[in-house]
Amino acid sequence: MKIPGHLAVGLYFRERLGITGRYSLWLLTGALLPDLIDKPLMYMDVTPFGRSIGHAPSMWLLIWLCWALWVRVRNRSSFHVGVICVLVGAASHLLADLSNDALNGWLFTGFALDGWVGWPWWDADDLYLRVPAWRTDLKGLWTPLELGVVIWGAWRALKIGRQHLR
Repeated sequence: MKIPGHLAVGLYFRERLGITGRYSLWLLTGALLPDLIDKPLMYMDVTPFGRSIGHAPSMWLLIWLCWALWVRVRNRSSFHVGVICVLVGAASHLLADLSNDALNGWLFTGFALDGWVGWPWWDADDLYLRVPAWRTDLKGLWTPLELGVVIWGAWRALKIGRQHLR
């Protein structure tokens, strides 16, 4: 999914969870964070794929466990809301990419699942699950899911913007 789609999914989670104020920015930053980590690594030829460490569910689980341990050692009674918002945003990013990739496989590429889900244990070349594709000649298009999410996100952003102007 592209940036507008991830922002729209982050906006959806913001509304569903009732997140307001500056924590909205934390959540939307988390919704972009996997790409902010992985795309520069790809452009600098550190990794061959645009989805590696920032898209690895195991990395996000490790971050959450380290945060939980830190909170426990410090005798804090609850998590810091900003960190939770970043983690929710990152989870929304991974869910959006996973569902969009699955649909993209059925519609265009013929691959049921991308290898980034299991990084670093396997990469895109290790995971070879094929499905019948509808149109293999139309690679790179937005899926109907992504297009719908972006339209919804633009509508909600305009509605929120009008509410703030009143």
